[in-house]
Amino acid sequence: MRRINVLIASNSFKESLSSSEANDSIEKGLRLFEPLSNINFSFRKKEICDGGTGFSEILSKSLNGHLEITKSRNPLMKEINSHYGVCETKENVFIEVAQTAGLALLNREERNPINTTSFGVGLQIKDSIKKFKPKNIYIGCGDTAINDYGVGMLTALGVEFLDEKENIIDAKTPKDILSIKKINLNKSDSINFLRNNCNVFICGNLSSIIGGKTGTSNVYAKQKGASDEDIDILNKVKTHWLKLTKLHFSENIEYIPGCGAGGGIGGSAYLFLTARLTYSFEKIFEIINLEKDIIWANLVLTGEGLLDLNSLKGKAPICVALHSKKFNKQVGLIAGSVGDDCSNVMIRAGVDFVEPLTNSDISVLNYISKAKQLVTQASFRLARKLYN
Repeated sequence: MRRINVLIASNSFKESLSSSEANDSIEKGLRLFEPLSNINFSFRKKEICDGGTGFSEILSKSLNGHLEITKSRNPLMKEINSHYGVCETKENVFIEVAQTAGLALLNREERNPINTTSFGVGLQIKDSIKKFKPKNIYIGCGDTAINDYGVGMLTALGVEFLDEKENIIDAKTPKDILSIKKINLNKSDSINFLRNNCNVFICGNLSSIIGGKTGTSNVYAKQKGASDEDIDILNKVKTHWLKLTKLHFSENIEYIPGCGAGGGIGGSAYLFLTARLTYSFEKIFEIINLEKDIIWANLVLTGEGLLDLNSLKGKAPICVALHSKKFNKQVGLIAGSVGDDCSNVMIRAGVDFVEPLTNSDISVLNYISKAKQLVTQASFRLARKLYN
């Protein structure tokens, strides 16, 4: 009997399956195939993400830590219960922006980045400093509802923003930025701690920038509920914010890769918190020690909701595939939907086999309700293609 070591490391399928659930469903498909073959599978499973939903739970769990429950604020400043991750030694904290500023926290009619804030993110960071004084804070910047350039987060951390009469502005949303004339960092204990006693890592997408036609407002704001008029306002805010921060820090962050992550949180963290900007997969894979499991495996299976050209911009499943190819491993990917440019993506990303959930045209609601079953069936089909 042939023995195959299989590493399963799937991303979540939005609104339907967590990374863990997707991994379990993929495993089930291969176990159903096993009695029909002359193969004995051994499995290892790793939860992965792109810095969005699941970031704090996946990373704290991998380091035998816990989720710290705390009061915070949602993107519209409503009080909510939220959590962030803490490792076993309390040295590392994992802040998931989506926990307090995520798109999933709002109804469709509530979504508009003109009105939303990252204030809750700042509250979580402040809470973690008070309780744990961590050496490292990792901030996952995916799945957000915001485009406030991090001003809400900074206000929660105690940064003072002043108007032309040097009155303190309660700056939380993008429109508030237009009234800011001066910045004062000196009275914030949290900012002092983060700049001098803590390493802050922004885990996002380094292709995300603030300026130009591909800046965060132009690319992502409409997906978050903004109208064309709102985007015009957000670009005016961007121009003012860039001038303001350049005046204070003597640095232009307009085109620095990663500064657009999390609706501009990346840029604020870089300047105000001296954060390091990284691809989310760099830190996630390092923390969960994914490479060790890739080396062990004969076959690596991953998955995501949509496979298209955007998958090449630092998406976790593609990065799993590329990492696997360093060790010449066979890679299969299960996708909810596959774009027309799939062949190009496969060639550039090191994916050997792609299996869509279904070739039939079914509704999104059916995809969501039957996601586990569809992933299991796709995994079974992929096994037949590989080993029949």
